[in-house]
Amino acid sequence: MGVDIINTDKPFLCASYFKSLPNRAITATTFSKVYQPSYSADQKELPVKNIILLIGDGNGLAQISATTLANNGKLSLTQLKSIGFIKTQAADDFTTDSAAAGTALATGIKTNNRAIGTDPFRKPIQNITEILSSSNFSTACITTDNIIGATPASFYAHAIDRSDDAIISKHLINSKLNLFIGGGGANFKNTSLASNFTILPSLDNLENTTADKVGIFTAAHGLKTVMNGRGNLLANATKKGLNFLHKKTNPSF
Repeated sequence: MGVDIINTDKPFLCASYFKSLPNRAITATTFSKVYQPSYSADQKELPVKNIILLIGDGNGLAQISATTLANNGKLSLTQLKSIGFIKTQAADDFTTDSAAAGTALATGIKTNNRAIGTDPFRKPIQNITEILSSSNFSTACITTDNIIGATPASFYAHAIDRSDDAIISKHLINSKLNLFIGGGGANFKNTSLASNFTILPSLDNLENTTADKVGIFTAAHGLKTVMNGRGNLLANATKKGLNFLHKKTNPSF
């Protein structure tokens, strides 16, 4: 900001900086309710049946700490007792992008930036939804991104570059997912998507469908942000998606 606060040799600039703070500070007025787990199944030797992987894009320790402070010192996330760390650094760069990070999460293998489900040598890597589908799991992908965006695509597609929309779209069409919800409907006009998925017009239709493989587009292109009117779409999509999966007798991811 142009001012060295500690041991400053510009005391007048330092004073002006602190006097201006009230005009630039933002105080949180909306807070998220914190869920308190019962821990009844925590660290128990039980078979894993259903798995939910929730990914916050660009979400690291700095973002978690800032959000915790803004929410009166607590988040549902910070109530968890079992915590692990994963470094999704790209194979070819210290700083990862969403494609390499998503691939690391979906496959357990680091890859080059921009790569979707392929290793540093451009060879396809089997991802977790493909592995679990072969073990009779139902699988789903729900996103506030375009469904062919880098992070969701890492869980069903294999492409050398995240911008190869045609390849990624083809992989979604032929994927083993039982459910997908996300933006990007315009990418699938005049494609054979309906040959493998029943495309429903809205989330409300998901409750009564008997189809085994379902797709729902929440926007033709990208979705609105929460600040611009998206509302509780993610929460609603997650709740209805889980209900859809739980109607099946097999486990789900």
